Amino acid sequence: MATPVGHLLAGAAIGTLMSRGSNLPRAIFIGGLAGIAADFDFIPGILTGTPGRFHHAQSHSVSFAVLAGLGAGLIATESRLRWALLVGLGYASHLI
Repeated sequence: MATPVGHLLAGAAIGTLMSRGSNLPRAIFIGGLAGIAADFDFIPGILTGTPGRFHHAQSHSVSFAVLAGLGAGLIATESRLRWALLVGLGYASHLI
Protein backbone atom coordinates (compact mmCIF):
# COMPACT_ATOMS: atom_id res chain seq x y z
CA MET A 1 0.00 0.00 0.00
CA ALA A 2 1.31 3.43 -0.93
CA THR A 3 1.59 6.19 1.63
CA PRO A 4 -0.33 9.48 1.46
CA VAL A 5 2.97 11.16 0.57
CA GLY A 6 3.38 8.78 -2.38
CA HIS A 7 -0.14 9.52 -3.59
CA LEU A 8 0.49 13.26 -3.22
CA LEU A 9 3.77 13.07 -5.15
CA ALA A 10 2.24 11.00 -7.96
CA GLY A 11 -0.55 13.53 -8.38
CA ALA A 12 1.91 16.43 -8.21
CA ALA A 13 4.03 14.78 -10.91
CA ILE A 14 0.99 14.51 -13.15
CA GLY A 15 0.25 18.17 -12.43
CA THR A 16 3.80 19.07 -13.42
CA LEU A 17 3.52 17.19 -16.70
CA MET A 18 0.07 18.58 -17.51
CA SER A 19 0.95 22.21 -16.72
CA ARG A 20 3.06 22.74 -19.84
CA GLY A 21 4.84 25.53 -17.99
CA SER A 22 1.78 27.67 -17.29
CA ASN A 23 0.16 27.82 -13.86
CA LEU A 24 2.78 25.36 -12.60
CA PRO A 25 2.24 25.93 -8.84
CA ARG A 26 -1.53 25.60 -9.23
CA ALA A 27 -1.20 22.48 -11.39
CA ILE A 28 1.14 20.86 -8.85
CA PHE A 29 -1.24 21.71 -5.99
CA ILE A 30 -4.38 20.50 -7.83
CA GLY A 31 -2.63 17.34 -9.06
CA GLY A 32 -1.39 16.52 -5.55
CA LEU A 33 -4.81 17.18 -4.06
CA ALA A 34 -6.44 14.95 -6.67
CA GLY A 35 -3.88 12.24 -5.91
CA ILE A 36 -4.90 12.05 -2.25
CA ALA A 37 -8.61 12.87 -2.70
CA ALA A 38 -9.64 9.21 -2.62
CA ASP A 39 -8.40 9.00 0.97
CA PHE A 40 -10.82 11.68 2.11
CA ASP A 41 -13.25 8.79 2.63
CA PHE A 42 -11.71 8.53 6.10
CA ILE A 43 -13.60 11.68 7.18
CA PRO A 44 -17.10 10.11 7.45
CA GLY A 45 -15.56 7.11 9.20
CA ILE A 46 -13.84 9.32 11.75
CA LEU A 47 -17.12 11.16 12.36
CA THR A 48 -18.91 7.85 13.01
CA GLY A 49 -16.12 6.51 15.24
CA THR A 50 -14.84 3.83 12.83
CA PRO A 51 -12.13 5.44 10.67
CA GLY A 52 -11.72 2.59 8.18
CA ARG A 53 -15.42 1.95 7.66
CA PHE A 54 -15.70 3.62 4.25
CA HIS A 55 -12.07 3.36 3.15
CA HIS A 56 -11.43 1.52 -0.13
CA ALA A 57 -15.10 1.65 -1.03
CA GLN A 58 -16.64 3.63 -3.89
CA SER A 59 -14.13 6.48 -3.68
CA HIS A 60 -11.38 4.08 -4.76
CA SER A 61 -12.83 3.39 -8.20
CA VAL A 62 -12.35 4.44 -11.79
CA SER A 63 -15.90 5.82 -11.76
CA PHE A 64 -14.98 8.35 -9.08
CA ALA A 65 -11.84 9.32 -11.01
CA VAL A 66 -14.00 10.03 -14.06
CA LEU A 67 -16.50 11.97 -11.95
CA ALA A 68 -13.72 14.02 -10.37
CA GLY A 69 -12.37 14.88 -13.82
CA LEU A 70 -15.82 15.82 -15.12
CA GLY A 71 -16.45 17.97 -12.05
CA ALA A 72 -13.14 19.76 -12.53
CA GLY A 73 -13.97 20.38 -16.18
CA LEU A 74 -17.31 21.90 -15.22
CA ILE A 75 -15.91 24.32 -12.64
CA ALA A 76 -12.75 25.30 -14.54
CA THR A 77 -12.81 28.80 -15.98
CA GLU A 78 -10.07 28.21 -18.55
CA SER A 79 -8.59 25.20 -20.35
CA ARG A 80 -11.46 22.98 -19.20
CA LEU A 81 -10.16 19.86 -20.90
CA ARG A 82 -6.67 20.23 -19.47
CA TRP A 83 -7.95 20.69 -15.90
CA ALA A 84 -10.41 17.82 -16.31
CA LEU A 85 -7.61 15.53 -17.48
CA LEU A 86 -5.25 16.69 -14.75
CA VAL A 87 -7.77 15.99 -11.99
CA GLY A 88 -9.00 12.74 -13.54
CA LEU A 89 -5.48 11.39 -14.05
CA GLY A 90 -4.32 12.65 -10.66
CA TYR A 91 -7.23 10.91 -8.98
CA ALA A 92 -6.67 7.75 -11.03
CA SER A 93 -3.00 7.70 -9.97
CA HIS A 94 -4.26 6.89 -6.48
CA LEU A 95 -5.82 3.70 -7.78
CA ILE A 96 -2.63 2.50 -9.41
